[in-house]
Amino acid sequence: MADSQRNSSEPDRDDFPLTFDPADVSSWHFGDATREEVVQMLENEADGVFCVRESSSQKGNLVLSVKETDNGKDQPVSHYLITVTRTADNTPTSYVLGDQVFLSMTQLLKYYLGHYLESTNLLRPAKRVYVKMIAKYDFHGQEECDLPFKTNEILYVTSGKVENSWLMARNVLGRSGLIPSNYVEECQNEDGSCRNSCNSFITDNSHHSEDSSSINFPIKTLPAYARVKMPRNPNAYDKTALKLEVNDRIKVLKMDPSGTWEGELNGKIGFFPFTYIEWEDEA
Repeated sequence: MADSQRNSSEPDRDDFPLTFDPADVSSWHFGDATREEVVQMLENEADGVFCVRESSSQKGNLVLSVKETDNGKDQPVSHYLITVTRTADNTPTSYVLGDQVFLSMTQLLKYYLGHYLESTNLLRPAKRVYVKMIAKYDFHGQEECDLPFKTNEILYVTSGKVENSWLMARNVLGRSGLIPSNYVEECQNEDGSCRNSCNSFITDNSHHSEDSSSINFPIKTLPAYARVKMPRNPNAYDKTALKLEVNDRIKVLKMDPSGTWEGELNGKIGFFPFTYIEWEDEA
């Protein structure tokens, strides 16, 4: 019950020092991570560590999941529904948590830096913990909950076996789903690259994170122009992502080894997955 009952030790102030950047959507938005995933992620964290995920039961709304030891429940992780109101074209206009109304998620997170939810204020976003895997075979998927992939594709397992030999994983585009464990193998060479067949696909990327991947891209002199080959409607809460339509002409400004590139489209500079475009001289 956010804000309805105040603890005497609550900070309850609007000038509370920032311990994270509320405007950095990628740091706190965990997409369609499940309730079970975030509980496993948060239960051993300090009070106030949190993440925001898509609601699985109320599509279009969000859930703020927070580690709260003294929340009066058996489970030390609290889940607060955030109701999102939208215009006819699906643009978010307000975010409602309990009896509090906010104009943006940035405003909401800043508020709960200095105000208690049930028994704690926000501290920082949770750290993402993934196991990097390489696909040994193509997997087309048979159910809506499956995550299709191609041979040599890099996947990130976000939880252990869900049922029998199935794993919950994400791809480089952020899509998640179930994958068969016998179709993938862990990347575990000492130099950080994947073993065997994936050596031709992955290179060491030590100047990024310890477990990040680096894809061998063709050498290009930037800026360079490309055409969009697949439409993309990014998450409405990520203002840094570019919306792409087929045949859009995009100026590529930076090519990051993670596969998320920076470009300019219709006067807006933002980010997009490299798999959505092809170079004009190759189209």
